[in-house]
Amino acid sequence: MKCTNCGANLKDDASYCIRCGSKINSDGISISNNVNKNRKSLNNYDLDNLLKAYVGNNYNKFIYSSFSILYFLLGPIYGFARRMYSFSIIHIIVNSIVIYISSKIDQTLPIVLSFILLIIFSLNFKKQYINTAKVRVNKIIDNNLDSDIVMLQNKCGKKGGLNILFVILPILIIIISVIVIVFLIINGKISISQLYNLKNM
Repeated sequence: MKCTNCGANLKDDASYCIRCGSKINSDGISISNNVNKNRKSLNNYDLDNLLKAYVGNNYNKFIYSSFSILYFLLGPIYGFARRMYSFSIIHIIVNSIVIYISSKIDQTLPIVLSFILLIIFSLNFKKQYINTAKVRVNKIIDNNLDSDIVMLQNKCGKKGGLNILFVILPILIIIISVIVIVFLIINGKISISQLYNLKNM
């Protein structure tokens, strides 16, 4: 399919033109030929800068390497911190199903399969993140057509980057849990053997 505004070759299911920014209706016709000048004025260099603003300081690591060490170490927690909610939820669901099914076969199998799954998701995380970031940057542009490049960079920076709250919160929960358990043991409210029995329930 071709954009009726600028003639660019588009995918059949495209909702907007990647060259001029015209929105495409279900019949493959540009909704408006009067495209905002700001979208037209954005070149590849501008789009790269907006993507860099969205990704943050680690942009080069996302572009030039495939394996995500941080996702491997933190798992879905890092995914949530990078606002990859669907990706992280899918990982949790698949991992839960694999653990449930494999635990019926062998006790060590869930650990092995979870580790393999973690490697697979860590290998795919950066590619999926960049693809998602590109879609989100285009949405930011479409929703702020009157903004200049500096304003768009600021908006991309605020919408993207690392949401540190998702990293800090689980760590705080673990620290608080440890403190509570130690307090209960010291005050004789619970014993180590009781903790062990709870673990094996």
